[in-house]
Amino acid sequence: MSASTTSSLDAPTLDRLRTDIDGLLSGLEEGRDEPARALAEAFFRRSDPVYLQGRELAAQLKQWQDLARWVELRPAGEIKVRVFNPHVEQCGYFLARTVLQTDMDDQAFIFDSLHTLLRTMEIVPHRCLHPIVRIERDGAGQAVSIDPLPEGSEGEAGLESVMHFELPLLPEERLPEIEAAVSERLRAIQAMVADWDAMRAKALWLAAHLSEYTITGDQAYYRNLSLVQKFFHWLAADNYVFASYAEYLVEPGVDQPTLVADSVLGQARQANS
Repeated sequence: MSASTTSSLDAPTLDRLRTDIDGLLSGLEEGRDEPARALAEAFFRRSDPVYLQGRELAAQLKQWQDLARWVELRPAGEIKVRVFNPHVEQCGYFLARTVLQTDMDDQAFIFDSLHTLLRTMEIVPHRCLHPIVRIERDGAGQAVSIDPLPEGSEGEAGLESVMHFELPLLPEERLPEIEAAVSERLRAIQAMVADWDAMRAKALWLAAHLSEYTITGDQAYYRNLSLVQKFFHWLAADNYVFASYAEYLVEPGVDQPTLVADSVLGQARQANS
């Protein structure tokens, strides 16, 4: 559970809450329900105890069981997103809120990026949970085991970011728009992170080779060139978030520069795919 919120409950109440949660989890059938138990444990541990005390724990468990069934199959590299209004008939529980859930390989920027996206859509989440779990999958992407409290660093192979947002209740007709926007944003972030090293290498190459592209021997030109090279070195020294890179060919007499197709990296690559 979140260590930052446990002080708002007295120790006996907190102990009873933990005992109740452990009892719920131990009631799941070993083997068949193991992935659901592990994922439920990850979410219970990341939930505000005060919030849990005000909700029926059995209903919370059904919520995490439904989520576990959804994340059970995910082929390598796939980004899963769903936005829905929960109903008992559909997913086993009811919640008077709209739910946004995602599952993808763990990497930087995704949580803050989604918060920013939701703000631009004038949506303020009531609740956000973001456990990092280790999911072992077979060749088809089927979950074999889930470690709810893994050790490891961000972006390490096998770690998955499973996010759960509870939003104000939204009309059904708006949900596809939100799902599409979230999917697009996460794909852009995925491309940015995948191409990060390549974009940084481009910055360092420019810093080293700009002097080879001289157009004048003027002292002022070389002074400015030196400043630009220093700037590229500064960018590459972890002072900048590389989002996109592209090269353009500028030809005499041609008004518009021409994009060099195989030069595109990061979010620009995703946008052009």
